[in-house]
Amino acid sequence: SFQNEEFTCVLDKATLDALMTDGSSEVVSLVNKYFDEMSRVLRVGGRYVCVTLLQAHILEHVLNWFPKNGWIMRICRCEDAEKSQAESGNFSFPVFVLVCTKFRHVDNFKQVIEVELGGEGVHRVESTQEVVRNIQQLQQFSLLRHTLHSQHIAGEDTSVELCDPKTGGVRYVLHIVDSLKKSNSLKFAVFIVPHGREHEWMFGSQRGREKLAESAGARRLVVVHLMRGQTYHSLQGIQEELSARVMELAPSALPSNTKIPFLSVGEDLGSR
Repeated sequence: SFQNEEFTCVLDKATLDALMTDGSSEVVSLVNKYFDEMSRVLRVGGRYVCVTLLQAHILEHVLNWFPKNGWIMRICRCEDAEKSQAESGNFSFPVFVLVCTKFRHVDNFKQVIEVELGGEGVHRVESTQEVVRNIQQLQQFSLLRHTLHSQHIAGEDTSVELCDPKTGGVRYVLHIVDSLKKSNSLKFAVFIVPHGREHEWMFGSQRGREKLAESAGARRLVVVHLMRGQTYHSLQGIQEELSARVMELAPSALPSNTKIPFLSVGEDLGSR
């Protein structure tokens, strides 16, 4: 066997995912032995680097084990791996790289968890719940994107949340409406609902949103709800923030350089 503190880095390429098939006590015990052995052979200041899909039971366990044992955690999204899978026509959940740095045990250690989930740089989070919300949102968005690329969802009430990566709070809720009417001239459009009007029938119900898509003449319409407690400066700012994300929800036949129309009721963001 290896000597204590023999290595400065332990690289795990999906071994954790293969070991931790579920959250049962037997599996958790096995994974804890794996972590204990990894910690034994790793020097103080060394790093455990793990490529993982961070399924819910795995995410819950690593967010418990590493901070509890005085390790600093960083979770990074590996978008290049996802793009490679997408370009080859394969579906892939978001891929993450977990980087955990070993420190000597200190009483009353305050957990340090950092995330880099794309576009916002590295920032420190205050709670594990914030991490869970962000990761789950990315996974749900990925699954929905795959579904929308492969089929129409006419008649289904389909939505997804987009979280603020810095706070973990829900920033937008996107409702996707498909119409089978070939007479609709727009293949894809986005409608931003003004603040305070998301509960109106036209914007807050499935049938209302279907009517909205029909009125807009869109075969697929993304209806955007703005969330309480979030700050928005202008419709133009929202458009710039959402353009890349909503393009991922476009029909598969739509050229990637298509300019997506953003619609709303006037130019006012509204208020609560």
